[in-house]
Formats: sequence, C-alpha cells, structure tokens
Amino acid sequence: MSRTFVSICMLCLVHLGLQAAVVPVANADFEAGTDQSIESWTVSQGTATRLADGDEHFVRMVNQSQGRVILEQEIDIPKDLRMRDGTLSAIVRTADYKRGEKSYQSARITLDFLSPEGKMIRRFMLVVEEQQDEWKALERSITVPGNAVKLKVWPGMFFQSGTFDLKQITLTVD
Repeated sequence: MSRTFVSICMLCLVHLGLQAAVVPVANADFEAGTDQSIESWTVSQGTATRLADGDEHFVRMVNQSQGRVILEQEIDIPKDLRMRDGTLSAIVRTADYKRGEKSYQSARITLDFLSPEGKMIRRFMLVVEEQQDEWKALERSITVPGNAVKLKVWPGMFFQSGTFDLKQITLTVD
C-alpha cells in the first residue's frame, strides 16, 4: 500500500464527513534523519538504521541474538482523540524471521497508553505473525483510553532473531 493511497483514503474520509483523525506520530514514515540517526525516534536498545528504498526511506532493525532492538517515541494525546476507536497500521517486511513459541518472541509495534502519572493504562500490539518477504500492510483495531494523556510507540524485535523493516506507522481514530 503506497503512502499516496493512504493519504487519498484519509482525504476521502474527511470529504465524506467522517471524522477520522491521524494521531500525530512524528516522522512516522522515517523520511527525516540520516542513516545513523532517525529524527524524532530514540533507539533505546540494539541498532536501527535508516535506509533508502527508491525515493522512500524505512528503518531496519536487525537482531542477531535473542535480545531486543527497540525504537521509541512518546507523544501527547490531544483531548479530542481520547475515548475513540481507531486503527494502528504499518507497512512492514521481514527476513530470516520466524515468530517464537512464546508470545513475546516477535517483531511488533507496541502502543502503550499512559496516565498523567506515566503508568501504563492499556497496551496494544501489532505483531508480525510470519515471514513477510515483500512490503505488506498490517493493521489492528485499538481504543484510545479516556484517561490517557501520552502514547508511547515502540516498534522492535523482541527475543527473536531476524530482520524487521518498517516503512510507515499510522494511527487513526474514528
């Protein structure tokens, strides 16, 4: 799914009068930054590299052990987006990847909705279930909790070896 298609879909929803809104994840398409630095994202564990795919960019996370490779970003949640249902979607591909036997052994995008005190209220995960040799759009439904004031977005490889490429993260609410 191209970024242009996603943008056109969002414009169509607005035109039809549906009140879909995009949660402002900074640099969600990984276009800003350098090969060694991904603007608006912190590499909290392991190594992540920003690479080019034609005229677009993506992030590659390689885990050669049973450790973790994690990107992180924390954003404020606007009040008008709370208590709304939505969708987390991403464009991903993997190499040399097989999901582990345990649920935490996976490539995934995790969303943690946080209280004013910084405590996790609700967690949603978009898990890559199987090898994806080509770019593939994945999505899952979410609900933004009413008392959440921050959102921690953290894609990564967790206790599973392989390569996880991430081209786009989009979080929309209805």
